Amino acid sequence: MPTAAAANSRTDVANQRNAVLAGFLGWTLDAFDFFILTLVIEDLAHAFFPGSPLEEARPRIALAITLTLAMRPIGAVVFGLIDQLQCRSKVGRRIKSRSHLDHCSIEA
Repeated sequence: MPTAAAANSRTDVANQRNAVLAGFLGWTLDAFDFFILTLVIEDLAHAFFPGSPLEEARPRIALAITLTLAMRPIGAVVFGLIDQLQCRSKVGRRIKSRSHLDHCSIEA
């Protein structure tokens, strides 16, 4: 018969495994989101800079993608601080996360 410590240990291992899997899947989707843009740079150049030669438009699109990627940590810090100032644990993290996801779904 397993002891309570062994049962907790199994639960901890399962939670840790799920956390690692969730982190890996999140990173994979994030990487896909970035790299899919690199595959369609020419299409984006035609869409956003019609009539411009590709030699001029491609670097502009690449710069926009690079700046977007570079600004993400800054946005995370800024919006994280705003969240801490506004919601000082009055509402649980799960409820806030769910409301943000619902809002993004409605906006999309």
